[in-house]
Amino acid sequence: MMEVLRAVTGFILVLFLPGYAFSYALFPGKEIDLLERIALSIGLSISLVVLSMLALNTLLGVAINLINSLLVILTITLASALTGYYRRRDTGKNAGIKQS
Repeated sequence: MMEVLRAVTGFILVLFLPGYAFSYALFPGKEIDLLERIALSIGLSISLVVLSMLALNTLLGVAINLINSLLVILTITLASALTGYYRRRDTGKNAGIKQS
């Protein structure tokens, strides 16, 4: 039972959450629908996690282990979520202002 829970949690954490948060940073409004956002988030998550782990190992020489991977994934997710939140908040404020 614990193996299934660990696999589902790992799938969501590695292959979904970073890309979902990053998709909100890229598209803060209603530019894309939910199905497109989910598909985009899986592809973005794979690329973000792989490239960040590669950069961490190659450029900084840090070994890839569970703690380092978790910290990098959480950092990417939180930074993207905060960026998406502030971009969405700014888009909502500017929605009522007509620009000439």
